Amino acid sequence: MTPSLRGCSKAIVAAIALATLLFPQSSAAREVKEVEKKLETEAETQLRICLNQQGQTKPVVDLLLLLDNSTSLNKATFMNPTDPNETRFVAIDGMLDAIGRAIKDTEASVNFGLVTFADYAEVKIPLGEETISDSTASGIGRRIRDEAPSKGQRNGTNFIKALDTALGVFKEDSPPDHCRVLVWFTDGMFAHGGSSEDTKRELGRLPDLACGSGGFAKQIRDLEINPFVILLKPSDTAQTNTKSISYELMQQVTGDRTMPAGFEVTNPSAVCSKILPAVGEVYDADNAAALAPYFVDIGRAVSGGQAIDDCPLSAGGAIGYSSPRLPAPRFLSWISIVFLKGRPLSSLQSLSVSTSTGAQPLLSHFEVARSDSDLLLTPISTSRLEKGWKLVSQDALDGACLRAKLVEPLAVTVSKQGGAPATVRPDPNSPRSSLLTDNDLSEIQYFNRRSTISVEDLFAIDVSPSDVTAKLDVDPSGRIAPKGLEIAVTGFSTEPQVGDCVANGVQVPGAQVPRVGELERGKDRHEFGSTTCSVDLRFAKKELLVDASSVLSIIGSGATGQGSQECRSPEARLVIDGVKQDGLTSTLSEDKEYLVGIQLSVGNKAFDCDLAGTFTLSFSGLDGTQKSLQAPVIVDIKRDVPPDILLAIFVSLAAVAAAALLSLFLLRVLNAVMTSLPDDSKLYGYELPIEVGVRDTGQVVAIHNGVDVSKISPQVKDLRPPKGDKNEIGVHTLKLRRRVPGLFRPFSEPRAEVVNETGVVYRQRTSQGGLAMPFRQALVLRPSRDAPKDPELTSVTLNILIPRSGNGSGVAGVVKLLEGQSFKEAIREYLDGRRSPTSPEHETAVGLPPAPSSENSGGLAKQSSSQAPKPPPRPPRPAGPPPR
Repeated sequence: MTPSLRGCSKAIVAAIALATLLFPQSSAAREVKEVEKKLETEAETQLRICLNQQGQTKPVVDLLLLLDNSTSLNKATFMNPTDPNETRFVAIDGMLDAIGRAIKDTEASVNFGLVTFADYAEVKIPLGEETISDSTASGIGRRIRDEAPSKGQRNGTNFIKALDTALGVFKEDSPPDHCRVLVWFTDGMFAHGGSSEDTKRELGRLPDLACGSGGFAKQIRDLEINPFVILLKPSDTAQTNTKSISYELMQQVTGDRTMPAGFEVTNPSAVCSKILPAVGEVYDADNAAALAPYFVDIGRAVSGGQAIDDCPLSAGGAIGYSSPRLPAPRFLSWISIVFLKGRPLSSLQSLSVSTSTGAQPLLSHFEVARSDSDLLLTPISTSRLEKGWKLVSQDALDGACLRAKLVEPLAVTVSKQGGAPATVRPDPNSPRSSLLTDNDLSEIQYFNRRSTISVEDLFAIDVSPSDVTAKLDVDPSGRIAPKGLEIAVTGFSTEPQVGDCVANGVQVPGAQVPRVGELERGKDRHEFGSTTCSVDLRFAKKELLVDASSVLSIIGSGATGQGSQECRSPEARLVIDGVKQDGLTSTLSEDKEYLVGIQLSVGNKAFDCDLAGTFTLSFSGLDGTQKSLQAPVIVDIKRDVPPDILLAIFVSLAAVAAAALLSLFLLRVLNAVMTSLPDDSKLYGYELPIEVGVRDTGQVVAIHNGVDVSKISPQVKDLRPPKGDKNEIGVHTLKLRRRVPGLFRPFSEPRAEVVNETGVVYRQRTSQGGLAMPFRQALVLRPSRDAPKDPELTSVTLNILIPRSGNGSGVAGVVKLLEGQSFKEAIREYLDGRRSPTSPEHETAVGLPPAPSSENSGGLAKQSSSQAPKPPPRPPRPAGPPPR
C-alpha cells in the first residue's frame, strides 16, 4: 500500500458526538472493475469510529486506558529501562488535556477508566468513575500516577490477560450506544510472566486467540471498539518470532494494514492470513520522550477531529505545504496541527490562508493556541472565508497530523403557506444555526429513509421531523465531511395562505369607489357589494375559522322619507365559493383553495342609500394563529323613482299566495339537494359489540369480552371504508338512510336514520331523533340480539363514523370518542329508553326481551336496594385489538 493510502487510512477518525465518517468517492471515469476493487479496498482500510452498525453517531465516549506497568519501563534493576524518567505520564497528561480543551463548551462527554497489566491485569479506575473535561484532566492524570506507581512493578507483558480484562470492562460498564475507545500503551513484546516454557506455550496460542472465530479481533469489532496502540520500540535483543506474533496481534486488533517501520509482521500465521476491516491505529515512538505528541493527537481524534491530509505528512522533498480545500471556518470548531515527528514551526508567520483572490494572514481568520508539540486554530466570528480555501505553510510540515472538527449539528425549521414555496429558516432555539446563510439554506439536501426528497416533498407526503434527515455539502475535498454537515429538521409549520381581496361593490385600499345602479322593485332585500378574498388551505393540515362579524359596524345614511330607516340597517352574509352562508362565521377544513367573500343588503324600501365603514375578515387557526384583512366600505346606491307602496303590497301578496305551494315544493327540493350524507370516500367505519349498564353509584359501564372499552386499542385494520351515495351508506352491519323534511314541514331538521331498526341512539341527534346532518363524526348505539355474557348488562352494537383526515380522524378519533363524555351520555340515553315502557324507542319494539327488573338486576341501576354488591374484578387489558 502506498504511503498516501496509509496516511489516508490513519487520518480517518471519528468525532465523539457530532462528526461524520469519511467515505472517499471513486472517479466516475474509471473502469467498473477498477472502481469495485478500489471500493473494496477502501471499505477494509477506512475507520468507522464512533458509529454504530446503522451508521449513526454515538453521543458519549467511553475511553479505557490499557497501561503497561511492567518492570521493563523503569525498574531500577532492569538493564535497559524504556522509560526511566516516567515520561509516559507526561504524555498521558497531554492526551487528557487535549481532550478536555477540545470538548470545552460542547455537549460531548468522555468517560474514563484505567486497566494496568504486567503478568496479570487489574482494573484501577472503573470506567465512568472519572469524566474527562477541561477542569478534571489534571486531577485524572495525578490519579493515574498514584494507581500505576513504579514501585511494585511486576515481570511479564501478558497481552492475553490485558485484552480479556479490557473487553470485560466494556461488556459490563459501557452501554452499546456509547463510543468505545481503547488506548493501549506497551513497551514490549508478549511475555507470560511465568517461566520461559509458559511464555512459549502461550505465545503459540496467541494467533488463535487473536484471529479465531471468537478471538480478540472479532470481539473488538462485535463490541464496536476503536483501539489505538502506542508502542515503544522494544530492545533489539527481543526474539524475531516473538516480535512478529506480538505485532500480528496488534495489527489484527486494529486492522492497520501498514504497520510502522520496524514493527512489521515478518512471519504471518496461517490463521491470521486475512486482516479484518480497520477500526484503529498503531503508533510508534522511538523513546518515551517522543510519546507526548501521539497522545495529544489521539486526544484530538477522540474529541472529534477528522484528518485533513495524510497522517503523518511526508513532504517527499517538497518545500512548503498546501492543504486540500477546506470548509468555511464558520462550520469548523477548530483545526489542530500536531507534530508527531520533526520540529514545530519556528514562527506563525510561515502560516497563511490561500483563497482564489490571493493570500491572507492566518490571524485574520483564526486565533492560535500554541504548545510544545501542537497548534490549535480556532475560527474567529468575523471571518468571511467561504469553502475552498487552503491552509498554506512556507515550511514543510513533515511528520505532522492536521485534523479539523466540524461544528455540532445545526438545525432548521421548514414552513409553508398554502401553495406558496416552502421556506427554510435557522432554528431560533439553536443559536449556532444562525451561521447558515441564505445560500446555505437553499443548498440543504433532505432525505426520507435514505431516499432524496425536495423541501416541497416534506409537505406533499405524510412525514414527521423524526422521519427526515438533512445534510449540507460543506467540504469540497471530501476528507473532513464526505457525507456533509448534519442538519437537524426540528419541525414543520404549515399555515393557510390568505391572499388579496378583490372588490365588486366594496372598496379595498387603492380601488376606485364603486357605484351601484338602480334598485329593483319587488325584491325582499336589495343585495350588493360582494368582496372576495382568496384563501389557500393546501398542505395546511388544519381547520380555519372565518369570522366577518365586524362587518356589522357598517352604518348607512339614507335620504329623508320612508326608505331612510331601511338604509340604516344593512345586513351582511358570508359567501364561500359562491354559496351564501348562514351568519358571518364558517369553518374551512378541506385541503383546497377557497374564495371567501361578503355580501351586504338593505331593505326593499330603501331608495337612496350611502354606506360607509370598515369590513374585516378574521382567520383563526386551531393552533391560535390569526390573520385579518380589512377594507373600507363606501357604497352609494340610489333608486330614481320611489316605488308605489300599495301596488308593491298588492303584488307581493298575490305573488305569495300564488307561489305558496310551489315554494313548499322548492324548499323540499332544496333540502334534498343541500343536505346529503357525507362522501363515503372521506369516512371510516368502526364497529364493536359491547355490553353496557349503569352501576348503583351512577357509573356507566361499557365492556367488550370482559374488558373496559376505554382500555381497548383499536387498530387501523379495524377501520373500514363505507359504501353508498348521498342517500344511503353502509359499513359493517350498519346502514344509514337520509331523511329530508316533509313537504309541509320544510323547516324541520334533516337527519339520517338506521334502516329498519328502532331503539337506536345517535350522537349528535336531532330533536326529532336520528343523526344530525351534516356530520364529521357520528356515534350510534343499536340493539343487539346476542345475549349478554353478564346478565346484569345489556348487549349493544356500537358503530362509529370518523373522518379519514383532519382533526379527530383515524384511530385517534375512535379512541377520543370512546373516552369522551358523549359516549357515556349515549349509553345512559339508550338504557333510559329501555326502562321506559312508553318510550317509542323501547327495546321491545324490535322483539328483544325487556330489561331486567330491580329484583334481578344484580345491582345495576337498582334504586331500592339497601346495599349494592361489590363490582366484579377488573379483567386485564388484552394485548391486541378486539376480534372483529
